[in-house]
Amino acid sequence: MPTKCAHQGRAHLRGAHFLLSTFQISALFIAMNYTLAIEASTATPTVALLHNDAHLGNASWLSTRGASQRMFEAIHSLLKSHNISLDSVDLFGVGLGPGGFTGLRLALSAIRAMALPTHTPIIGISSAEAIAMRLQLKGNIAGQRILVIGDARRKRLWVGIFEVHKNAPRQTGTFELIPIDEFAHHLKLGDTIVSPDHERLGDDLQAVIPPSATLIEGDQVPTATDIALLARTRKTLDTPGEPLNPIYMHPPVFVKPRFTPPVV
Repeated sequence: MPTKCAHQGRAHLRGAHFLLSTFQISALFIAMNYTLAIEASTATPTVALLHNDAHLGNASWLSTRGASQRMFEAIHSLLKSHNISLDSVDLFGVGLGPGGFTGLRLALSAIRAMALPTHTPIIGISSAEAIAMRLQLKGNIAGQRILVIGDARRKRLWVGIFEVHKNAPRQTGTFELIPIDEFAHHLKLGDTIVSPDHERLGDDLQAVIPPSATLIEGDQVPTATDIALLARTRKTLDTPGEPLNPIYMHPPVFVKPRFTPPVV
């Protein structure tokens, strides 16, 4: 017959196993914390993977014919290289633009498809905010405002204004379309101006920007790593993301078909 000490020993063992299982489950949930993000507003889209705030890796592809297949191949390769399954991702981030219509739609559709089976949360981030955040982290800012601008065609700019804050820049108002020759009227002393389309807009911008503002040279493009970090920050701070719709600053161009089929 088992002694009282034996019963107590087995009870302690069961308690130890319960505690061990609890710690293992807690460690599993802590260890997951993987964020997968796609940024496809530019001609060179990227995907990035983070563990907590640590960057694990990224991949890119060209936004040309067959981009959809290359995107999923890049995602698969990135996850496989770190021995991580899609089910282990507990947060998805996606860049919403402004940018190319096709790339934004493709990225958003892909993120939704990957998140749906496990109901994993998605946080949308404007691509312009990602550019502003990287600039703020570098400390390359003269004043308290960052103006992210892009080419909206027909001598117009799309403009997003961000104020510098501790955790991340915050957008004031909404994106606007402004004629290039009126852009200087929207500037304040010490503003920093940055663009993913600097190579196309540089000469026109130099002609209208006053000495009181600073124009960052070169194309400054958002990356999936930027999007992932912002998405993780918003989740940590319990701050909602942007509505999951592409930010597209000019309507698609309609091209009249050359051939009109006969009416039967």
